[in-house]
Amino acid sequence: MLWTSTALVALFALFPEYVGAITGGGGTVEAAAAASQERSVYRLEGMTCLGCEAHAREAIAAIPGVVDVAVSYEAGSADVVWQGTADDGAVASAVGEFGYRASRQ
Repeated sequence: MLWTSTALVALFALFPEYVGAITGGGGTVEAAAAASQERSVYRLEGMTCLGCEAHAREAIAAIPGVVDVAVSYEAGSADVVWQGTADDGAVASAVGEFGYRASRQ
């Protein structure tokens, strides 16, 4: 069992693009947008791989009021659906903990 875990860790270290597939990365947010919700797009700087994308997605998803989030490290963006008013400062703070910078587009 230990060798299986070791092999998985090694694979994710060598191929970080698969982390997003395992952690449920990158859905579309159009399906979640409703009349009482607000959609915001943020420019994210500092991400270099799908592992970074997963960290940013999880950090933004944990913010109160976030209904759905899709992050793309390739596009350098986060598409966020809010229940109520968007909190730009919370997004900047959440991704800032990982060394990324966020600004609303």
